[in-house]
Amino acid sequence: MLDHFYKLAKRVVAKGGTISFEWPRFCAGWDLPVLQQLISEFGFIQADIDGCSVGLRSVVTQNPIKKPWRFYCSQEKLAKLLSSKRCPGNHVHTICSGRDTVLSGFYPMELARLMIQGIFDTSHMHACVFNPVYKYSEVIDLDNKIAKPQGGIPMDLLDEIQEAMNQLGMTVSMASSLLSASDSSSFVPVNADVRVKIT
Repeated sequence: MLDHFYKLAKRVVAKGGTISFEWPRFCAGWDLPVLQQLISEFGFIQADIDGCSVGLRSVVTQNPIKKPWRFYCSQEKLAKLLSSKRCPGNHVHTICSGRDTVLSGFYPMELARLMIQGIFDTSHMHACVFNPVYKYSEVIDLDNKIAKPQGGIPMDLLDEIQEAMNQLGMTVSMASSLLSASDSSSFVPVNADVRVKIT
C-alpha cells in the first residue's frame, strides 16, 4: 500500500499539490524503509498531536482520550497548526479501548478544521470538494443505537463499520481517477491533499 501511496504522492507533488500522512505516534510502521524514503525525499515536517487537544473524548466516560497521532506534512503551515495541539496535562485521560477504539478512527471536528485551514488557501475554499463529513456526535448516536451483546460490538458489525469508514476516506484509486481527470480538463487543482489510512 505504501508503494502505491509513494507513486501517487509523486504525481500530486508534480502537479503542485501537498501531502500529509498520519499514523499513531508510536506505530512500528514509521521505521519502514519506504516510509523513511518518502519522509526524506519530500522533506516532510513532523507534527505530533494529542487527540485530547482537539476534542477527542470517550463515549463511555466522557473524559478526554490522549490518542497520540503523528503527521508528516509537506506544508509548514499545516505542521505548525498540528504541532500546537499537544496535551496540556491538566486533565485525566480515558484509555482508548472498546467502543472508543472504533470511534477514535474518525477525526474530531476541530482536527478536521485544522487540516482544512492548514492545507487550503482560504481564497480558494469555494473551489474545494470534500468527502462527506459526519459529526462525531452522529457517529456516537449510531453507535449507541447498535445492540452490543456482552458490552461489545459484534465482530461482523465491527467489520461493516470499518469498511464504511474506509469508504468515507479517499482511496488511492479515487485519487488516481481525480488526477487523471484533471489531466484532460481545463480544471487543475490549485492545491490537493492526499491522505490514505492504512489498516
